[in-house]
Amino acid sequence: MHTLFNKFSHKRLQRAGRLALFVFLALAMVAAAFPQPASAASKCVTYYTVKSGDTASQIAHTYGLRWGDIAKANNMKNDARLKVGQSLCIPDKNPPKAAQTGTMKATTNGEALNVKMSGFPERSIWYVNVNDTQNRVPGVFKVGQMTVPVNTDVTGWFKLPPELRKTPYLTVCVKNAIKMQKICHQVYHKV
Repeated sequence: MHTLFNKFSHKRLQRAGRLALFVFLALAMVAAAFPQPASAASKCVTYYTVKSGDTASQIAHTYGLRWGDIAKANNMKNDARLKVGQSLCIPDKNPPKAAQTGTMKATTNGEALNVKMSGFPERSIWYVNVNDTQNRVPGVFKVGQMTVPVNTDVTGWFKLPPELRKTPYLTVCVKNAIKMQKICHQVYHKV
């Protein structure tokens, strides 16, 4: 009788173990099917909220990127389905160069944008652009340009476009007019 009870319990434990393994694998597959939040390693230049009728290639084309780059920044598979209302991290298509090429810092003060550039090894002209980090106000606004002499600190003040004056998070980018180097900085704008 005791042996029969042990065989019955052993079979029950085996069945329970197989069931637990099956449930674990099913949950892992379901979790993998959903897009994960963007990794800290990927830098988002802006965010895009998926609208009805959007396609992956259309979104990628809008930002001058390959869909694979956007999918990677959002920890998604290339063939993942887009969902209306989904927020996508849009990575920089030209990641900033290492710090030895100089630095840029940006701050805001009411309606003004302050851009400070320093430490560039050669004279250069930079275009200053700003956009809403959360993409509530679409588009990138060119607010001016700066000439930066060799290894000199330069500060420029620019008027924020009226559309962005009540936006709490801004992305400020400077783009070298000749080398197409781009440096971006996210700014919290007190409104």
